[in-house]
Amino acid sequence: MTEYLTLGLVAAAGVLTGMILAAMVLLEHKFFWTVCIRLPGQLYKDLKAAARRHGWALTTEILDRLMKSIEEGRS
Repeated sequence: MTEYLTLGLVAAAGVLTGMILAAMVLLEHKFFWTVCIRLPGQLYKDLKAAARRHGWALTTEILDRLMKSIEEGRS
């Protein structure tokens, strides 16, 4: 009987340790939100062309422009 109690306590301690480690890993990573937007056709084409010129994805182009506009608004 004592063996099962010990095994149960060790298993519970292992699960708890795993949960704590998982929480620590998740807290270290930045989280991103997914946002769906509708773009007018010409704006989409212009952004896509600009992304191609910069050699990156459309999402990166949009994020770069948004971050720059936020930084400019703070000054």
